[in-house]
Amino acid sequence: MPVEALQAIAQSFHCFGVEPQTLIYQDGQTPIGLYLLKSGTVEIFQRSLIGQLLIRYRNAGDLFGHTLIANAVAGAYQTSAIARAKSEIWFLPQFSLSHTDC
Repeated sequence: MPVEALQAIAQSFHCFGVEPQTLIYQDGQTPIGLYLLKSGTVEIFQRSLIGQLLIRYRNAGDLFGHTLIANAVAGAYQTSAIARAKSEIWFLPQFSLSHTDC
């Protein structure tokens, strides 16, 4: 990937903080970007008729929310993400990914 493309991607990231129990995205929403966990813990879960099913935990350095970015027009999140600890998250909007030359 050209250096210019990498720089454009790096400049497109936005950092934000969340408190425990903050919902980051929920099932049914259209994906809007890629999340990179800088610090903290995020739980990816799925709701069912009998409650909430843990899918996996994400920790510092892990990506999440990216499974449907390439197919966002036709898809929606099938899971939800919630902060389980005070967390810092880097967010890369989908628009930035689709408008970067490789």
